Amino acid sequence: MRVLLVHHIFTEFGGGEEIMYNEAQLLRKNGHEVHFFSTDKKPYLEEDYKYTNFFAKHIQFHNPFQALLNWYKPFYNFEAEKKIDALIKEINPDIIHCHNIFYYLTPSILRACKRNNVPVVMTLHDVRLMCPAILMKNQEPCKDSPCVGGSIIHCLINRCKYGNFIASLVVSFEKLFNKAHNLFDTVSLFICPSLAIMNLCRKEKIKESKLALLNNFVPSTMFEKQPVYTNKNYFLFAGRLENIKNIPTLIKAMSMLPKEIELHIAGRGPQEAALKELAKQLNLDNIKFLGFIKHKQLEDEYKNCIAMILPTNGVENFPVSVIEAFVYGKPVIGSKMGGTPELVEHEKTGLVFDPENVEELAKYIEKLYYNNELAVEFGKNGRAKAEKLYCPDAHYPNLIDIYEKVLKDFADKKGEEKKGLFSFLNPCKN
Repeated sequence: MRVLLVHHIFTEFGGGEEIMYNEAQLLRKNGHEVHFFSTDKKPYLEEDYKYTNFFAKHIQFHNPFQALLNWYKPFYNFEAEKKIDALIKEINPDIIHCHNIFYYLTPSILRACKRNNVPVVMTLHDVRLMCPAILMKNQEPCKDSPCVGGSIIHCLINRCKYGNFIASLVVSFEKLFNKAHNLFDTVSLFICPSLAIMNLCRKEKIKESKLALLNNFVPSTMFEKQPVYTNKNYFLFAGRLENIKNIPTLIKAMSMLPKEIELHIAGRGPQEAALKELAKQLNLDNIKFLGFIKHKQLEDEYKNCIAMILPTNGVENFPVSVIEAFVYGKPVIGSKMGGTPELVEHEKTGLVFDPENVEELAKYIEKLYYNNELAVEFGKNGRAKAEKLYCPDAHYPNLIDIYEKVLKDFADKKGEEKKGLFSFLNPCKN
């Protein structure tokens, strides 16, 4: 099978890129021909990829001049549509698998897929298809999600995007534009990594027949790593330091605990300075900010922690970081948000808490700190769960089943259309 994978950048950056490229390697390993379409942001994941000349220009929208010059591109990128059209004609894919396409590529590319008569599946890495502000209300998580399946007017009234009316107007218009032009009708099937995302799709009134559940996975090289059931007496948060991660709640929970309990925070982001200031105000010298750390150091942090903590109060899709913690034999203390409870089974692979309940989080941190046997038990259960459910051998057959179903349904539909046309041209035929 010849598969074209589409993602807005083809460089190492975050979870979406990692998931897309892991799937590419998995498909190749099983004998499929894989191609990519993206923007020309460098360095590329594969510098020798032969079709980078078809990539669309990556616009630096934080640059005021480029943003003004390309004001229309977040809504409809004509260049991306033209470039992918040419690439499809060049490689003739059997199926196109889109990942993140908003903003830089835009759903304009789906028009080219339709013109070239190629079926499309799309993995939903976040909730942007359903909510223009990605379920954030003025940089705080949106609890009632009125825009999902409802009117975008709520986004404007609440100034959901950064608390700014213009920014909220732009993202609201984007959703309205996509809906008015039926741009996503071309997608044969939406892949939902979690039930949380699937339920939001249902609320958005996307047909059940166009939804499939396929959890994220980690590559086989991860399982070559041996789990580590010892620790160096600290807990770990690893991720981007932003509002949705709810790190102030974690820091406040640490202030309620004995000073001997340490927390390591790995990552950077817009909240970094404020978080350091909060820790300073609370006189917490048992919190270490590690900044951005590379693979080997991050691996060591996982191996030596008691547990990973994911306190997010927004919709986490199906966080790969939790799977990685399980692979290293570490339990996870996670919030009851998004896909996290689907991964973290309470009192089996970790502990699950209300993201607004500081006392509950503090209690669970203390529980694992003073009960090493329990932490080890949860860690072993997590490793077993990852080996069974989130490995390449579990992911691949489900992915191929999706592709084959879409290809069959697409062929059947085209056959019906041809049959209907033939009947129209031959009205006397029984």
